[in-house]
Amino acid sequence: MVKKIVFLLCVFMSFVLVGCGSENKEQTYKSNGVQVTMNEGFTEKSLASTTVYLESDEVLFSALKETFDSLSAVGIDQNSTVEDYAKAVLANNQVDYEIQTKDDLTYFTYENEANGKTFFYLSSLYKADDAFWLINFACDKNNRDKYETLFLKWASTVKFE
Repeated sequence: MVKKIVFLLCVFMSFVLVGCGSENKEQTYKSNGVQVTMNEGFTEKSLASTTVYLESDEVLFSALKETFDSLSAVGIDQNSTVEDYAKAVLANNQVDYEIQTKDDLTYFTYENEANGKTFFYLSSLYKADDAFWLINFACDKNNRDKYETLFLKWASTVKFE
């Protein structure tokens, strides 16, 4: 009887371990000129005023492409830096978040309420050949510790076509 219980526990643990491993499989998502590698399980949907929008059960991803021409009205052009663009984004939204740089990644974090829930956001900014990009990763505020490091990892995989 003890051997059967031990065997069943071993089988159960094998299924648990296999299941845990599959949750963290990565996938590269490509759409509208941007690609990012994140965990599997994201679905692309339409969202007004975004170039790309993906969501999973716990995380939202959005990408906004702003061409140099469209940014000229705020003094941003092909000679501007990512930090210049970040400052313009914050000024346009009338917020004063701390712009951070880590491993050549420029980003800022903040919390905001939407639909009665408080979300944690990590916004990363990029310069491509023809535009600047604002990429947002978001999750429930309660999941910040679970996702902030992953958001930084995912942000480092962003590329443009």
